[in-house]
Amino acid sequence: MIQTSKQLNIDLWDAWIEFDQMHPEHFGTLYITGEVEISKKSKLQLIIMKEENTAFTNTLVLRIQNELTETESVVEEVMYSEPLINLNLYTAILIYSGNELIAVMQDIEILV
Repeated sequence: MIQTSKQLNIDLWDAWIEFDQMHPEHFGTLYITGEVEISKKSKLQLIIMKEENTAFTNTLVLRIQNELTETESVVEEVMYSEPLINLNLYTAILIYSGNELIAVMQDIEILV
């Protein structure tokens, strides 16, 4: 049986940390961008939320709340950002669309 994924272009997700020398209280900002498929008829705005209670240490878990039905769909871009006090806070990023895992990132580029 062939399974099709909701997210066809998983490699379109990207994560990077930009160093910020103007803010001494944190190292920089983590940015994550990507695309997710949503229903054309959805009235719900895409919301990306960080899950605080994770069983994985040094892993950022993000969940995109969206409505996806069997009708026609479109691809929308989402972005997440978070100031980081510690450069090594996250070693992996897991992104879910609803309950489906759509991206796993273990390489976070650092821009200085």
